[in-house]
Amino acid sequence: MKNLTLRRIALLPLLSLCIAIFSSPLLYGAEARRINALIEHFEGLARDAGQILPCESDIPNELVDERNWLDKLGNYELDEQDRCRKHPDQCIHDADVETLLGSAAAINKLYEDTNDPEVKTERERFVSLVYRKCQATKSKHYDDPNASPETVTLEKLIGRDGLAMYKLAIEEEKKSRAFRRAVFVAGTSRKPGYRIRRENPEENPPRRQVLWGAGPSGSGKSFLLSNFINSVIVEPDQAPNLQIVSAPLPAEDNTPIFLSIDGGIDREESQVRRLAVQCAFSRGYAGISNLHSNTLLEVKKYIRNAGVESKNKNLHLAIAETFSLDARLRLRWTTAEMDEFNRLGFKQSLFNIVGSDFPNSEQLLSTNPVQPVQPVLRDTKNSRFKTSVKMQGEARANLQKSDLVTKDTPRDNEMTRMIPNNTKLKAESKEYGASGFSWGEEGSRLALSALAKKVPRSEVYEIHSDRVSFNKVTQNGETYWQEKNYTDVNDPSDVTTSIRAFLVYQFEVNEARRKGEPPPDLSQWMNTHKLEVDRLSTPIIEKAQVP
Repeated sequence: MKNLTLRRIALLPLLSLCIAIFSSPLLYGAEARRINALIEHFEGLARDAGQILPCESDIPNELVDERNWLDKLGNYELDEQDRCRKHPDQCIHDADVETLLGSAAAINKLYEDTNDPEVKTERERFVSLVYRKCQATKSKHYDDPNASPETVTLEKLIGRDGLAMYKLAIEEEKKSRAFRRAVFVAGTSRKPGYRIRRENPEENPPRRQVLWGAGPSGSGKSFLLSNFINSVIVEPDQAPNLQIVSAPLPAEDNTPIFLSIDGGIDREESQVRRLAVQCAFSRGYAGISNLHSNTLLEVKKYIRNAGVESKNKNLHLAIAETFSLDARLRLRWTTAEMDEFNRLGFKQSLFNIVGSDFPNSEQLLSTNPVQPVQPVLRDTKNSRFKTSVKMQGEARANLQKSDLVTKDTPRDNEMTRMIPNNTKLKAESKEYGASGFSWGEEGSRLALSALAKKVPRSEVYEIHSDRVSFNKVTQNGETYWQEKNYTDVNDPSDVTTSIRAFLVYQFEVNEARRKGEPPPDLSQWMNTHKLEVDRLSTPIIEKAQVP
């Protein structure tokens, strides 16, 4: 393709300088020529008017954002910078990936079936198509804020040709080396100041670890993996080295590094998927109903293979798995993986998230409310656990009504503009499949049993979930909080916390009423008792009993 250079106009040096700020020096291809033409159109408007127009207010956001998208395709560093600001001591950089893997074989596994050099043709075409077609449709809620939230299909949002182009762009991104590194970096976390717990004091170095996080979709596996690592897998070692964020990865650093194998990271890092989601959000939709079935990234298998092949003794694997297809068929694949990890000398651990309940509030409230209380009664029907998982799954799936864009939403709002590498999306637009709960529950139970019976010296655990969602109810002039039912829908005013924390709150409500004082509001109480709520919501982990 011929390179095209932005034309500077002598009569309008200030406007041309403004355009240069928003544009890289070189634009490529037919779609880039279209952008050049549009920019020249705005130059012409200024020329005809005989004046220089303020660039930020007179070049449309859509044109600026489209140019930024084309400029930033394949550049995932904004995501990396955001993570490093939040957790500088845990950060891994893009430049560290090949050093961390430590062998040509592992690097080859990471880059298997990729394009070298990088190809962006299909992604550039998709970006330009989205900016042409995204304005063509809108939700009912866009014009009528009282309308119910609705999702949209990719075909309705960007047309049948747009759907075909989306699939081609996803396939191209899947083969991008920059994307592979971005997924690897996003799933990697250091644990400075800690070391792997040794099975015996003489073991040096300890075996590399494989951690399996099992449970139904939406039960919190990815989140709980971090708690599990801190509680079971590592122990304090020395003061953390905070300089790692500004220096290359040290060759002799013994800090444990955990690599997450999780399809959710593929979805979060995909620029193509993110652009489609932002298009839907900007037009007032809560999400895209068929996005997940048309997004076949499947990059986690390359991340997994690279991690296994690595010779880095400090690199450990953390695998979040629902086991929810055909549970027994999936189990055959998984046990083959377990056998492979065992053959390669990995130490394997697995936790399964299960629902737990408490016998009654009086027994809990007779203890010190600051101390977590061990569960003594399993919720055998999992009705409360199933409700909690459904609420969490639906909350993360699509936007809540209060977050939806309308015609009155400011045009420079982060929800109305499609900004490259936007890390602040409020939903992932992945429909929650409530019917898969039982499959995930059964498959996870079978996986725990299989690991315990098939792999010597493996460890299996249960993490007891007592998270519950509550909504505020006013009846007969009295306001109170009640547990949500399975058939209820999510509401932005809902509060989710542990049963342990809620029962302590309920105790304070009863005390206030006994004294004739107004009872505290649950949301406000959780904010003013944050440390106590955190302690009462600490995951309860115990060794699993395998029959």
